[in-house]
Amino acid sequence: MTNKTNVARWGASRSVALWMAVVSGLSAGACGSSEEAPDAVELRSRKDRAYDWTDDRTDVYAHPDPALVDLALHSTPIYGSATPASVAASPTLGAKYNLCPTERFLNDPTVGSCSGVLVDDDLILTAGHCFTGSIVGSKWSFGYYRPSATTVATVTSEDIFTVSEVVLMGGSTDPNDYAFVRLDRSATPRFTPARVAFGTYPLSFGAPVATIGSSSGMPLKIDSGGTVRSTGTSGSFYEVSLDIFRGNSGGAVYARDGNTVVAVVTGARGGEYVDGPTGTCKVAAQSTLVPTGVGTVIRPMLNALCATPGFTSNRLCFKFKGAIEGIDSAGWVTGWVFDRRTPEAPLTVTVNLTRTSFPMTGTTFTVQTDQLRPDINRQFGLTGNHGFRFQIPSSYFNGSGIVGVTVPDTSYPYTYNLPGGPMYY
Repeated sequence: MTNKTNVARWGASRSVALWMAVVSGLSAGACGSSEEAPDAVELRSRKDRAYDWTDDRTDVYAHPDPALVDLALHSTPIYGSATPASVAASPTLGAKYNLCPTERFLNDPTVGSCSGVLVDDDLILTAGHCFTGSIVGSKWSFGYYRPSATTVATVTSEDIFTVSEVVLMGGSTDPNDYAFVRLDRSATPRFTPARVAFGTYPLSFGAPVATIGSSSGMPLKIDSGGTVRSTGTSGSFYEVSLDIFRGNSGGAVYARDGNTVVAVVTGARGGEYVDGPTGTCKVAAQSTLVPTGVGTVIRPMLNALCATPGFTSNRLCFKFKGAIEGIDSAGWVTGWVFDRRTPEAPLTVTVNLTRTSFPMTGTTFTVQTDQLRPDINRQFGLTGNHGFRFQIPSSYFNGSGIVGVTVPDTSYPYTYNLPGGPMYY
């Protein structure tokens, strides 16, 4: 599915090579042979190598994954004021696009113009091209979804927020098609920021992805049937087989393994709705030959945000994140840590060990983060090794003592003390 008429902005040229190769094969077969072109045969017979041709969009009430439902309800606003009056006055999807009666979601209202994702208490991340006029004073609404097949949830004044500040406007074209806007008040605890991926490029070809957004302006839809189909050589975008329509722009692309925000929807391929069989009404466009969506990778956005003068965020712009987790009966200490600024790089941590029983003594040594921690990688959208493990020497562990772990830094406060420590044994 696709949603952009401005092909220059949506970067359709990245698909031209594949499209031309397949179309050339089809033309040659039609003109010179009764046999179908090999590329076309491959695409038709091997679904794992073709792009998604099914509409996987699902209403929030009908989606089976509680984690994605929670993200829809608590982390996904739409651009616009989705008051009951606005919902009632908006045209239905069928009327707005002159859809054929066989199309899905015909009676859905179409209030939304873009989507976003809450990434901090009062901070929304969206696509920069969503804004065409004044940004400060514009409205964002949470809770625009269907709780059943026949109802739209009532959005109250508590669910509608006003933009008070543009914290950072990246631009309106890839790879800088993003914006961070501050709300007039904290959205928490009523709503919950989504977890973001801090890794440079955490997904590879075939990785499952999902998106949540106001597809064509409708109440939120979840598509969890996509995969990564290609990755930008510059590390700036993913092409994904998600069902993206106008209104999905600015919504999050989630890694299904961990549900972290890995990218922001900034584009798609081809037409949103095309002529149906009779030519008198429209149907949703389907594309089997090209990736259907483009997601701009979030890490460069976070780097730019955290470098913005005056901006601070303990959730997004920390230096280190880690913890000492425990000491087992044999004296093995486990923990993890990573540096947000160089998230793939292993770290050297300093162990500070003190024996508090007689004879009292102390020592310091270093260990590497050389342990693979899939749980930490899923939680923070990372790759690489971020765990450490070391054993307290028997000359210390045969008494009582204290162990702490720190990471040195080149800037104030010059040392990061891992939470969980110092730990007593």
